[in-house]
Amino acid sequence: MSETEDPEAIDAATQKIKKLSEKADQVKQDIGLHYDSLNVYKSAIQRNMIHAATEHSAGNLQFAYVHYHKAIVIAVELMPKHAKYNDPKNFTIVKQARKEVTKALEEAEKLKALLKKEFVRDAVAERNRKNEIARKREEAENAVPTIKELEARISAAFASRNSRHVERTTAEKLLAHHQQLARAAAGPALVQESLALNPNLTKATTTVASAHPRPPALGTNASGPTSAAMDGRQQPAKSSGVEPIPVPRKRQPLYPELPLLASPTSEPSILSDVGGTGGLGPGGLRWVHLPKNLVKNFLGFAQHNSDDNRETCGILAAEIKHNELYVSALLIPEQTGGPDSCDVQDDLPLFDYMQQKGYMNMGWIHTHPSQTAFLSSVDLHTHCQYQRMLKEAIAIVCSIKFDDDQIFHLTQYGLNVISGCHKAGFHPHSERHLFANCHHVVVEEDMRFDIRDFRKTT
Repeated sequence: MSETEDPEAIDAATQKIKKLSEKADQVKQDIGLHYDSLNVYKSAIQRNMIHAATEHSAGNLQFAYVHYHKAIVIAVELMPKHAKYNDPKNFTIVKQARKEVTKALEEAEKLKALLKKEFVRDAVAERNRKNEIARKREEAENAVPTIKELEARISAAFASRNSRHVERTTAEKLLAHHQQLARAAAGPALVQESLALNPNLTKATTTVASAHPRPPALGTNASGPTSAAMDGRQQPAKSSGVEPIPVPRKRQPLYPELPLLASPTSEPSILSDVGGTGGLGPGGLRWVHLPKNLVKNFLGFAQHNSDDNRETCGILAAEIKHNELYVSALLIPEQTGGPDSCDVQDDLPLFDYMQQKGYMNMGWIHTHPSQTAFLSSVDLHTHCQYQRMLKEAIAIVCSIKFDDDQIFHLTQYGLNVISGCHKAGFHPHSERHLFANCHHVVVEEDMRFDIRDFRKTT
């Protein structure tokens, strides 16, 4: 029977795709119908389309499917229920949303077919693995009668007159060694199970193992550690033709000294194994690489507004390489700002630019001309949308007055609280630990990036 005809594997694949769809459906709670302008929904659709295309090109098919599905849910289920959906003033927005959702439906169906094949293969492989374990376990259990025969022979030897010179410990060692070999065919799990049921075998098998000493560990000789291993010096490679293994570069998070108040991805996710594990950092987040000079350059573009006590904001665009995120562009949109607020006026050019470059929205950066570096209630709600879209999204806050720059993200607790809050404008949030400094950001010394200023006036 081929994989495509395997009903059990097909059912397992269908359940996984269903979980992906349910994950995408969460966007209905994340956005809801609480926003007055349809531009919010249009922007959410465009962001998901950009993220889907970027994840797809990086080979992360599950992420891509979820983002396409989110765009479909927003355009098909949320927007038509909005009070201003049929307003003639919103005709252009609705038309653009319908255009995007048509593409999203086509791409989602293609990905669904690919994912179904992948999930079916995974289900068959997992079943074969379990069957192989069961087979080895059965082989080990079938070996038990042989062990019983050996026990009978040893007992008979002790009972006979010729057994006076036979040491009982030798017989125990022989029995324990035989049992260990028989159970080894079933893997380590069965060996541990055997030892748990027969604690007396532990000492005997240890004695047998000591008769076959392991080769000396790296950096030691037969009599003990070498002087170089003890004082920490590295031995030069011997002339064996084997190259020494290079030590990987240690990642340095931006704020290693600050405790992570709560992991932003503490809940289990079907997406946790997407794209490999090579790019995973603290909390299961992918590493984010940030150019060191990005903040300095942004502050230069914001200087005029900062001198006038007005906030400035920018958008961070990133690309995926080896399942890690690299901030490759700083985009400054058309905006209006005040002493404690900043509003984007036209984000369409930014989305067009990111689509052309294959970038995704990594988060944002903004100034606080006269306040400390923190996330206000409005900032919390703004970043909640970014982080719901991409769990690694970051918020950089630059305090001009106090010359302090910080990189934040919402904790899982913060995401839950802000997602459930539907208040607009400035309002207090007395809850603690809503956000924290990022631990998954690595600042790169010589990393290149683009800057695009879309403002008509500065």
